[in-house]
Amino acid sequence: MQTAVLDLVRRAYPIYNDGPGILGGDYEDFYAELFHPDAEIIVPQIYPDMEAVYVGVEGLRRQRTHMEEIWDDLRWDPERFIEADGAILVLLTLSGVAKQSRAPVSAQVAHLYSLHDGRVSRLEVYLDRAEAFAAAGLAE
Repeated sequence: MQTAVLDLVRRAYPIYNDGPGILGGDYEDFYAELFHPDAEIIVPQIYPDMEAVYVGVEGLRRQRTHMEEIWDDLRWDPERFIEADGAILVLLTLSGVAKQSRAPVSAQVAHLYSLHDGRVSRLEVYLDRAEAFAAAGLAE
């Protein structure tokens, strides 16, 4: 079952990189397949003007709206997918251009997907990969 979710997580990244499509509702069926209706997204609190937790598909859309307000050319480029017990850890590069300063930004980050009943129940964004490995119960 986890392998099926891993396949969905792999397919998610090209979708994540289509901000206009997400905001336009093009991927509602995909999100419903991947995420529990009450799934949570936890983002680093260093992100400006962001909520601590986003819940459900509407929360996912709101989180993306906030990211689109902050960044231009926002991309998530996965490097490695790691299966853990009840979770999937994705190592990736986040890149974009800050709208206010016009400064390009690139960072190696991690996404930790917690799984329940064959879907994602929680997605946590980590700016520190070591913290993500620890949260997943994995050694780097």
